[in-house]
Amino acid sequence: MQVERHRDIKVRYQDLRAVWHEVGANEERNLPNCLQHEIDHLDGILAVDRIIDMKTMCTREEFEKRYRAGAPTLLRLLAEKRPAIDKHRETRQGVNLGGRRR
Repeated sequence: MQVERHRDIKVRYQDLRAVWHEVGANEERNLPNCLQHEIDHLDGILAVDRIIDMKTMCTREEFEKRYRAGAPTLLRLLAEKRPAIDKHRETRQGVNLGGRRR
């Protein structure tokens, strides 16, 4: 579905310590679309609420065929990073995420 989004955005947010931050995003790496999509979820807005052309509405299968054929998927990106992830794990020498030894 075709949804209208801004190309350059600034997002203000508050961290867990109540400190305000601002981050800017432009078309590079599709970050503005992603941020606006997720902020919409926080505001209770769905992508279907923002469709600008009903003819572009389609099923997930149709979307995958049309728009994601050549785009990198999360699984493909993770597979490319796998050697670096494995090397990082090896260097941690058995320390789990909680910081305790196994």
